[in-house]
Amino acid sequence: MKPCYIISLLCVFLALMNFGCGNITKVLIKVKVQSEIDVSKYKKIAVIPFLSNDESKNNEEWGEDIAFVFRRNLSKSQKFDVLDGKDTKLTLEGEQITIDTLQNTDKLMDLGGELGVDALIVGTYKFYNISEPRRLYYDRYSVRLQRYITDTVTYFHKTYVLSLDISIVDTNTGGAMWSDKFEQTAEEDHNLGTLLISGISEDDNVMKRLTTQAASKFMRKIEPHYETEERILVR
Repeated sequence: MKPCYIISLLCVFLALMNFGCGNITKVLIKVKVQSEIDVSKYKKIAVIPFLSNDESKNNEEWGEDIAFVFRRNLSKSQKFDVLDGKDTKLTLEGEQITIDTLQNTDKLMDLGGELGVDALIVGTYKFYNISEPRRLYYDRYSVRLQRYITDTVTYFHKTYVLSLDISIVDTNTGGAMWSDKFEQTAEEDHNLGTLLISGISEDDNVMKRLTTQAASKFMRKIEPHYETEERILVR
C-alpha cells in the first residue's frame, strides 16, 4: 500500500474522530436475503420420505415424520406450491425408494414426472444418542466425622444427534441443484431410572423437535426473507 494512500486514510479517520465523536450511533436495519434457489423456477415441490443412512435400521415412520415437518414448513411459505403428503404417498405407492434411487438421475426424473413437480426434496437422516456416565462432586456434612467431606454422585449425560443430508433435485435433469447438511443436538441429564425411561419414550419427541429446528434453518436458506443487521451511523 502506498504511503500517500495510508496518510489519506489516516486523515479521514482523524477527521471522523474529531467531528464525529458523540454522533456515532448503532442502528438496526432490515436486509433482504435472497433464496439460494430460483423460487420462480422451482415453485412446485414434492417432499419424499427421508431414508436412514443405515438401511438395515431404516425407520419408515421417522422418515415420514421428517418429510412431514419439512412439508409443513414449506406449505407456510407463499413462494412454493407443495404437493400434499397424502397425494405424494398415493402416487409413490408401490415404488421402492432406496438410497440408490436418490443417486439415480433417471429414476428421480421419473418420480418428478409421476408427481408432476418442478423439484423433489430428498434426503437421508441419522438419529442416535450417546449416554456418558459423569460424576458430580459436592460437599456434605458427615455426622460420624463431625466435618464436611467431599462426596460424589454418578449421573448420565445423554446427547441426541440428528444429522440430515438434504438435496433439492431438478426433475428435468434428475440432478441435485442444491444440497446441504444440517446437524442438530440436544442434551439431557438423567439418573439410571430416568435414563431407562427416556430410552423408551423420549426418542420420538426429541427427534421431532430437532427436525423442526433443522427445517427452520432450511427455510431460511431457500426462502427470501429479511434479517436484522447492525450498522454504524456517523453524523
